[in-house]
Amino acid sequence: MFRASRPCLTAALLAALVTAPAFAPSMTAQEPTSKSAALAKELVSLLSSNELTSIAARDPIERDRFIAALFYPGQLMVVTGKYTVPVLLDEKISFDKYMDVYVELNGAAVPESKIFIEDQFADGLLTTNQTPFDSWIVGDRVTLFDGNHRKAKMSRDEYRKLVADADEQYAKMLELLIAQAKEAIKG
Repeated sequence: MFRASRPCLTAALLAALVTAPAFAPSMTAQEPTSKSAALAKELVSLLSSNELTSIAARDPIERDRFIAALFYPGQLMVVTGKYTVPVLLDEKISFDKYMDVYVELNGAAVPESKIFIEDQFADGLLTTNQTPFDSWIVGDRVTLFDGNHRKAKMSRDEYRKLVADADEQYAKMLELLIAQAKEAIKG
């Protein structure tokens, strides 16, 4: 009886091996690699090792735009936006008053320029079904990175593009914050 089931087992394994590659590309195509993941971890490491809970930087391209981050263990919240009196935030950054910059941007950034990111596990913007979800807030539009494009009222392609664009922007913000953190640590 054992010998009779062995050919069936072999056939089943062969069938699995033959059909498995057909499914693999579609799964990897759905989950692109996060550009912000390694950067978020690097920023968190810098902040943690230097006992900082916040950091802020000025955008070198848009001189009236600032970026600030607040770190709680397991959560990174980042805000960026234009500020109508940039000299005030420049002064706060020069005196390492990063929490003040974070608070100012949350409350007084030019509304149409403001982006708020909740990186729930401080591991970059990732699309996952694990709660709580990362979120991307622009103006009054909230997008959860839960993989549910229908709930976001978008096509699958639109949703994927938004996630990729958000991840790209977040990675750039994190690069600026990392550079500022390294400067603050040296200074």
